[in-house]
Amino acid sequence: MTAHSFGRLNIHFLGAEISESGHKGCYFVIRPFGNYLIFSIDRLEINTTFIKNKGGIYKQLLTGLHQVTAQGKQFFTTFGCSAILPPDGDPNHFDTALRFEVYQTHFRDKAIHYYPVGNGHWIHLRNQAERGILFTDEGLLIENGQWILKSQPTTAQLETLRDLEVDVVMPRLFTGPTPYQALSSELYAAKLADLRMQSRGGDYPE
Repeated sequence: MTAHSFGRLNIHFLGAEISESGHKGCYFVIRPFGNYLIFSIDRLEINTTFIKNKGGIYKQLLTGLHQVTAQGKQFFTTFGCSAILPPDGDPNHFDTALRFEVYQTHFRDKAIHYYPVGNGHWIHLRNQAERGILFTDEGLLIENGQWILKSQPTTAQLETLRDLEVDVVMPRLFTGPTPYQALSSELYAAKLADLRMQSRGGDYPE
């Protein structure tokens, strides 16, 4: 498959698989000291030659064990890239086909931070081509630009997100022609305010 590049961000959209909840996307982030695979896809084949030509994969950044795929395990064999779990992940999780590491315990990058949101995590990447990138997990559906909660965050979790510098959002779960969403600071604040309203109302899909 052909990867889609997001302008000068050095981020490539590797594709998305259809699920009952929406399209589940996967991203390849080119970094100076090692490239990241964000999330994963299982049934669609990722072009390994393309990945090799860009320097391979250093780490697979996941927000939960449910994102582990057979292809991700093959990438561990091919590139030696372990799967990174959130800071509250199980450090004792074992799989003969893949090495797991817990963020901040086994590995850290000062440009990356995991934020708990609902029953999952979002990943914030600072200074990617001088932009702040927010990767949201399956707890949020971006439906043709509209943000819809799929799990229930706390008020404190949403407040923590408020001060982030976010120029671009790249969701795990989306519908519509493209997952990419560029935001001004005002629009980002408005999106969070809408999530707070959804959260207080408790009106979110199961």
